Amino acid sequence: MDHAAYTGGTNRFGVASAGALKSPFVDASGSLLLSEIPHLADAAEAQRSTQRGCLEILGIKHLSKDDAQALARHRGKLKVVLLGELRPEAAEALGRHTGILEICLGSGSALSEASAAGLAMHSGPLEISGLRELSEAAARALSLHEGVLTLFTEAAKTIQGTALGALGRHKGELLVCACPKDLPLESLKGIAGHQGDLRLAGLMELSQEGAMALAAHKGFLDLPWLQSLSLEAAAALSLHRGGLGLRLVNRKPSPTDGDCQQLQFTSDGPGAAPALIEIFRHLVRSEGDLVLDDLECLSKAEAEVLATHGGGLSMNGITTPSDAVLEALAGHRGHLTLGACHALSEAQARMFAAREGGLTLSCHFDKAPRRLDLLAKTKGALSLTGLPRLSPEQAHALAAHEGPLELRGSIRLTRSIARALATHNGPLVLDVEKLGPAAAKELAGHKGALELAPYGELLDSTAKILALHPGELVCSDSWLTKIAAHPSATDSGPRRTSRRSLTHGDCAGGCFCTTRASRVSVAIHGETAVGGQKFPAARETRGPRGSE
Repeated sequence: MDHAAYTGGTNRFGVASAGALKSPFVDASGSLLLSEIPHLADAAEAQRSTQRGCLEILGIKHLSKDDAQALARHRGKLKVVLLGELRPEAAEALGRHTGILEICLGSGSALSEASAAGLAMHSGPLEISGLRELSEAAARALSLHEGVLTLFTEAAKTIQGTALGALGRHKGELLVCACPKDLPLESLKGIAGHQGDLRLAGLMELSQEGAMALAAHKGFLDLPWLQSLSLEAAAALSLHRGGLGLRLVNRKPSPTDGDCQQLQFTSDGPGAAPALIEIFRHLVRSEGDLVLDDLECLSKAEAEVLATHGGGLSMNGITTPSDAVLEALAGHRGHLTLGACHALSEAQARMFAAREGGLTLSCHFDKAPRRLDLLAKTKGALSLTGLPRLSPEQAHALAAHEGPLELRGSIRLTRSIARALATHNGPLVLDVEKLGPAAAKELAGHKGALELAPYGELLDSTAKILALHPGELVCSDSWLTKIAAHPSATDSGPRRTSRRSLTHGDCAGGCFCTTRASRVSVAIHGETAVGGQKFPAARETRGPRGSE
């Protein structure tokens, strides 16, 4: 990290500063972090020095309207951590920011209806954390926000039912962490009116009536804390349209056990828990992606039932499927996501290759390099993780894949590897360890949508080359800002999309929700692939050269 020093002087407004900027620094991604600032005027000069990456202001006691207006002009992601309350005039000013906005409220501070209304004007992804409470009136004001809305409470606090019901008017992606472990029926009916993807972290119990209410929701429904599901509730959820993410839990057998050890419970107690296969028979009738990432193993009979599901199927917890289970899953016709396979036999690779509908798979491919030739023949979108070292021959084989191609896991991208992958005819997604100008020049010639998930800083020389890519380009906000500073390949400018992180590890109560990231692995392909089609919600699109 490059540390900077700022001890006082005159800020950009011509106001004498207090000289209390104790720990500002710019990290490798171009993010500027400022902490322990008693008054925001001290941050103005530092804000003027950066127009790229994320600007984080930590520890603001008083946020004035003028200071908020200055911060709102920042063109990258903006994060403000308050020590005091957020006043309505400051909230309205921040609401005019056009990038990703994260607000952390001071301990013990409430979000007023007027402040909520100001933030709701924000046109990009909005995250509010540190909520001690959320009134029904404030929730109703926030529901007017259009786009990605994420709400985090203080530890051991929850957003109560009446406020959740009011949030049902929101249009866009809504993530609520955390709500009570059970919710009144009227609140579930209210939140079910939400239009867009919905995550309710904290809800642990769901009755048949509650499931019927949520089944009316239109969009992906994510219940990552749900620990109680009866057959009647599963039957009700089967009517849902838009996709389901549920925490149905079992575990791998011990050496002395012959079958999976079921940990699924219902409100009647562990002894009355129905067999998972019976629950599966209901859930597979739902429409959309089905995400069951807490499952660690399956029997052949369970796999045969799940294979009848018509949408995408994600089971990231399953890492050592048997040949019998894979043979059963081969009959599934949607996108299939499995966890990190420690080893992949040639027979299993051939089973995957024979599937239709797409595949997401993590494996130690350095131990089975020849399997890539087989997997490249998979019909549909292909997403692979675990191949940091690629040979030019392997890259050419993968580039020949017919459909969207996604290679994850910090790939070492040499010029020859980039040249081979650039020949891929379709959307291309790459996790790159480091992208130099030579490799970027090859990728810039790729004909189709290109997404780059970076590890590290983007050199200006590389950004200048990437700006010449003629198709849609998706990357982090800090990379996009650098790229947008250079002339594009066409007069009108190609489509540029900024993508935010999809991981939320700071839910109240220590929740580490993974379902959303897994859903992206399913939804990024097929009907929601890059290339002018809808991405999974958490992104911001800019005009030519990053205009706002």
